[in-house]
Amino acid sequence: MTLFKTPLEGALYFARKGWPVFPTRPNGEPDPKKTKSPVSGFTKWETQASADEKKILEWAQKYPNCNWGFPAGRAGVVVIDVDRKPDRPDGLAQLSAWAKEDAINSFPQTFEVLTTSGGIHFYYLAKGIGSKNGWKTSIDIKSIGGYVLVPGSVVNGRPYTIQADRAVAALPSGLTLPKTGESVAAKAASAPASSDDFSLVLADILDMQTLQEGNRDNTLIALCLDWKERGMGYSARMNLLRLMDGLGKIERGADPLTDADFKRINSSAEKKVSAVYGSRTAEATFGEAVDGAYSAADLPGMDLKAPEFLVDGLVPKGIGFIAGPPKFGKTFLNLQLAVSIASGTPFLGREVPKQQKVLYLYLEGDAAQVYTRLTSIYGPGFVPPRDLIILHKCPPLDAGGRVVLRKLMQRYHPDLTIFDTWQLVREDTGARGQTAYMKEYREIENMREEIAEQFGTSILLTHHTKQVSSRDYVDALNRLNGSTALGGCSDYSLILLGTRGEDTFTLTAHGRNFEDVSIPLVREKPMRWVVSKDGASPLLVAETDLQQGIVDVLTANPDGLGATDIHRLFPPALRARHPVNTVTQQLNRWYGMSKIDKAGKKFRLFQTKQENVTEPCHVACHVSGDAESDRT
Repeated sequence: MTLFKTPLEGALYFARKGWPVFPTRPNGEPDPKKTKSPVSGFTKWETQASADEKKILEWAQKYPNCNWGFPAGRAGVVVIDVDRKPDRPDGLAQLSAWAKEDAINSFPQTFEVLTTSGGIHFYYLAKGIGSKNGWKTSIDIKSIGGYVLVPGSVVNGRPYTIQADRAVAALPSGLTLPKTGESVAAKAASAPASSDDFSLVLADILDMQTLQEGNRDNTLIALCLDWKERGMGYSARMNLLRLMDGLGKIERGADPLTDADFKRINSSAEKKVSAVYGSRTAEATFGEAVDGAYSAADLPGMDLKAPEFLVDGLVPKGIGFIAGPPKFGKTFLNLQLAVSIASGTPFLGREVPKQQKVLYLYLEGDAAQVYTRLTSIYGPGFVPPRDLIILHKCPPLDAGGRVVLRKLMQRYHPDLTIFDTWQLVREDTGARGQTAYMKEYREIENMREEIAEQFGTSILLTHHTKQVSSRDYVDALNRLNGSTALGGCSDYSLILLGTRGEDTFTLTAHGRNFEDVSIPLVREKPMRWVVSKDGASPLLVAETDLQQGIVDVLTANPDGLGATDIHRLFPPALRARHPVNTVTQQLNRWYGMSKIDKAGKKFRLFQTKQENVTEPCHVACHVSGDAESDRT
């Protein structure tokens, strides 16, 4: 028998098996109905659970003394929960009766956990099985849509313990168990599902038992509701229903379903509000949300952490964008950032607080191209850092990409994940009728919830900017190619501005937790980005008396001015030679070429501050595979 000293030890033991866990309420919970409930904020426990030890330790610090839940179905496990209480029929005897009933000799020996009430949890491998309390007398089934407490968890002062630490056996074939459709209906009635990987849904369908004719329609509607909650649109759901039919997962019987029936079922799910948001379960689902409310007067006494940065004052933790026109050198900038963070060396003259691991999804090239670009930045003797992990292939998130990312996160535990480019992994998030804003906002929030928060990684999405018109865009964030949701729901954006063919550019940074930053950059040959040593705007070179007059006025008025005010401040002779409309035309032309900035109706020069710059090759080219020892 294995007895863990703390619930956390049991959680880490499960994580090392690759099994995800999530925090539940600690021993001594005053409300007995909530003794085994997830902690506040884990209404989506089945997708929020994680096997990442770093994430589990963070949760343990945030929720001291918490117990831990195991969403068995997500790990491809079925837990047969056998009760052994004096006032009920013995669960072990019922288990033997069940085996005889389904014509199997016996249940094989497997991993066993002794519960605090004297019951036993038998763990078996099987996919596509639902959860059902009271499946047999004194027997509950916990798999998809259900969870059990892990060994080490304590309830009423008594711990769960491992009674037999064996390998997990396969569930006997031929055993009658809850249908997947029942588990989906149960899940839809208990907690909202997070958008999940399309391939995982396909795997569930392949493992699903045939839906019988009796309650067929209701089960299919429940499935469509679940897929809808996962972000799958009408057409995707239709294709899944057709796939189930083609695979023989829907009993045809005397009244086989037609394509018109599938449309009816799918339309019913489209119009129906999921039970998750219905009045029957609203209190159970959302009631704990109030636990997170606090009085503003409590703020001074709270243990509040300052925002953390990967690069001081420029790249915070969270989800952000780096964007610019095509073939502008974004990948070179990404590589410099990745090397700086993976080696703990400055980036564009700004300090990197500590060395951290970087996962770079370099999806538009190969290993030879990466090495060529790194040596063009740092020189032929450069030794890349060991903590920079590179991958060249990843399918879209809704076509297997989430599976790939989960495995990468569990294997490498990156602190920053760079997608270059984001477009190659983007998912289709929306049902019909959603605006681009709604779809893109949901897309970013899905990444935040399912990747960033679950695995503790920051995310940098490489993207393109729009072709700008002086009348269309009043700030750099609106240059992101998409709706305003991209700039609105991300934590920060790095926008590369300049004119093709020139060597001087500006990197502007905009974020929630820092003031806007503009860094003048020079693109040196063969190819690397360095901070310009010239204090003037690197984008703007005055070539005529009109242009010089505009530069002089804007230099003296850094907050910006409109065309009429600029013209009014010209010397009399210059004002006489150039009417105000020529000033307006020149300003709009420069703004359209990204040579000057604009706030509302005021034009202004990009603000540049001279910084203490450490050239990248003077630091990073000495980084070896053992970056920590080199830095010391």
